[in-house]
Amino acid sequence: MPTINAPGRWDVFISHSQRDANATTLAEGIFASLKERGLDVWLDVKMNKRDVAAMEEGAKNATMVIAIVTDGGIIRVDKDDVDTAFFRRDFCLKELRWAKSAGAAIQPVIRVEDKKRVGEFIASAPDDLKDVGEVDWVDLNRGAVQYWNVGMDILVQRLEEARKRVRQPAQEAAGKNGMRADALALLEEMHLDKYADALFKEGVVTATDLSLVDDEIMDDVGFSKLEKKKFLKHRPSSARPTSRAPESDISTVRRGQAAIDSFKARGNWRKLANVRDAATRLHILSVDATAGRAVTAREKAKEIESYRQQAMARESAKTSTGRKAAIESIKEAEGRNNVHAIIETMKLNAADADVQEQACRALWYLSNRYENVSRIGQAGGIEAVVSAMKRHQDHAGVQESACGAVCSLSVNNDENQSRIGQAGGIEALISTMKRHENHAGVQERACLVFYFISRNAECKRRAIDAGAIPAIEAAKRNHPNDDEVQTEAARALGRLGS
Repeated sequence: MPTINAPGRWDVFISHSQRDANATTLAEGIFASLKERGLDVWLDVKMNKRDVAAMEEGAKNATMVIAIVTDGGIIRVDKDDVDTAFFRRDFCLKELRWAKSAGAAIQPVIRVEDKKRVGEFIASAPDDLKDVGEVDWVDLNRGAVQYWNVGMDILVQRLEEARKRVRQPAQEAAGKNGMRADALALLEEMHLDKYADALFKEGVVTATDLSLVDDEIMDDVGFSKLEKKKFLKHRPSSARPTSRAPESDISTVRRGQAAIDSFKARGNWRKLANVRDAATRLHILSVDATAGRAVTAREKAKEIESYRQQAMARESAKTSTGRKAAIESIKEAEGRNNVHAIIETMKLNAADADVQEQACRALWYLSNRYENVSRIGQAGGIEAVVSAMKRHQDHAGVQESACGAVCSLSVNNDENQSRIGQAGGIEALISTMKRHENHAGVQERACLVFYFISRNAECKRRAIDAGAIPAIEAAKRNHPNDDEVQTEAARALGRLGS
């Protein structure tokens, strides 16, 4: 069945009250931010078709539906009174019901100004939708970029959780090999389902992936000439490229894997940039990480790229002399998104506070990109930042930048939260709060870290035992007129005391 709006399946569907200005503003912002993160996002005003059928298709074929819950009251439209409240808009309710019927995850979001109205919103929901109250709602703050990015990171994390939770039943229902039902149905229609297992091994998971199957793959799988002709003729227009397609991404990954193996065998890491790009182009990887060959290629690409970056950092360190050269090296690495080079430079210049401040600030900036949060943690970035905090306890710049980095790295990432605790980051945060009690930036970010890591039971216990609660209470007393410190301190105390 042809799709109404391409690509037909979506990472996120945004549901909101079109009559509420606050809701439409949030919807536009969420759409832009998630698109920047490489996600497929459905928003009515961005679609070619936006009728009822298009909305139903979008809601039913999304992994997660973001429900922007607002209530702007009654407004006057063409002499009629119109209720703008999300749970009193017919189409908003239909979108949630479509999503539930398809097994999509529903994630409510609100404006930070409406945090105290969550109970009121849940009470206004119809009985069959009141289970939205069982989900942790995400409040979004448009007043500060750093807080907005935190909200977006949380949404991306919820999407990752939804992928694991929602798609598994669909895969099980599709068949033993893990191919999605839509792809299997198309193959059955063409009487080519005998090739399902072989195509799945080549990375075909969804119906859309059938458009990536090229001659090379058909030959490897064993298509006859007549079967090739039938396949190319009968796959639906929604899966067929509208113009001459670029080289198949699946084939690119296969060649990339072979090239990686060859380069690794020769130890030639300098020529891997193009191979890495080729091996990470496969769209399936961002949709269903079940394509074994593609995942293998991606992991190998990561492994070799990590080695290449570390080797480059060591070479750079050998030729760089002095503080200025180290700081310039960090700035250059930040521009290339090279977290390994930054961490290597930190280790080589551990005694220089200015270098450590610059490096912590660079990691803080880069960790605002969701994909870097785990990368930095796995590369030893948390340990390097905590080490800088311990070694340069009296340097306010190091402490502020380090607190910012630890804060961004702790957002909804259990592994990083555990790393912070194991590296002594909790004790280091409390120490810096005491030493820099008059520094509002340090206090605010430290409180925010405690808010995030206290979701981890072990970190919460460790924070309480180390004296986090008295330190946060002191921050509230010392900064009575700083709204950000007051807000984050209250949030942290609420979670630590729960």
